Amino acid sequence: MIINLLRFAIKTILSRSCKTIDIKEIRIKKENKRLINKIDEIIIKAENIIFQEIYLRETKILINDLDIRRINLKNLLGLNNFNIEVKLKLTSTNLNDILSRKKWSELKSKLAFFTTHKNSIRYLRINKDMIYFYSDNKKADFELGFSLILDKNNIVLRNNMKGESIKIPIDQKIRFRSLNIMDNCISANFSTNINLHD
Repeated sequence: MIINLLRFAIKTILSRSCKTIDIKEIRIKKENKRLINKIDEIIIKAENIIFQEIYLRETKILINDLDIRRINLKNLLGLNNFNIEVKLKLTSTNLNDILSRKKWSELKSKLAFFTTHKNSIRYLRINKDMIYFYSDNKKADFELGFSLILDKNNIVLRNNMKGESIKIPIDQKIRFRSLNIMDNCISANFSTNINLHD
């Protein structure tokens, strides 16, 4: 009963929080049946996600040692203030969709200033282990790749030709474990705290 109710709560939270999401799997592990409020592990796999104007190809979320505390359907089983581990992948299409949104216009302007000599970014492309930016100014449209690195929990975009770099702003609650570009995707692994009542 508890497991089914929790699975329903998770689906409800994700469906309400995301503009679109294709939930592939929700796996719930509960070893001690006597401890009603204790869930050992939850694994959620999803694809084609749009969450707060962030577009993701796929993600895997791991929640460990979840304490439900009290069962209350009004706040979806009291799920609140817990840590999650997230693995996600972003494609070129995902990044272009993100930068096309008004919410990210300030970030797009900052990237344009750094990558395309103040020209507007028309689109970007991930190729192998680099990100290439293309501007609206065709004369300035040339292949100049940028690396994406993790430096003390900061995401840094680096111009390898000039040795210049800028930090990409991120939520300070996020703690990265890994960040890399491979198979024409950005892959990230991080942990963060979730408070549904903020």
